[in-house]
Amino acid sequence: MSATPNGTVFNRRSQCKGKIQYNSKADAKKAIRRRQTKNGGFHHAVEPYRCPHCDYFHLGSAKPKEN
Repeated sequence: MSATPNGTVFNRRSQCKGKIQYNSKADAKKAIRRRQTKNGGFHHAVEPYRCPHCDYFHLGSAKPKEN
């Protein structure tokens, strides 16, 4: 299991299972752009993140931006 700086614990099953693995952040961003163009986009903001379990990039919900 991995923990975030605020102490939230994630396990591999919840973070990796069923998710597409991208070799780089650039590849993950390309996938976001392709999906936005092809399918009309996502229902919420999405951003790539490096998975602490498999070391690949996945797509996850974007954090709200602070003003």
